[in-house]
Amino acid sequence: MYYLVVVYLAAVAAGLALLFVLGSTAAAFLGAGLIGLLNGLAVIVVIVFSLLIVYLAVKALFHKNHW
Repeated sequence: MYYLVVVYLAAVAAGLALLFVLGSTAAAFLGAGLIGLLNGLAVIVVIVFSLLIVYLAVKALFHKNHW
């Protein structure tokens, strides 16, 4: 189960990196429409995978088999 958390954290980091790159350097290389689409995608990725991490944490917190 912990490997899923690492994968989700990597996805959140990738979304944040995409937001950072699009905000700083990509305006010169990409069109405005593509930048807006990629910004929306990055925000959705960060939100979805952050919620999945919270879900796994709450699920682990209320799991019946405590070690």
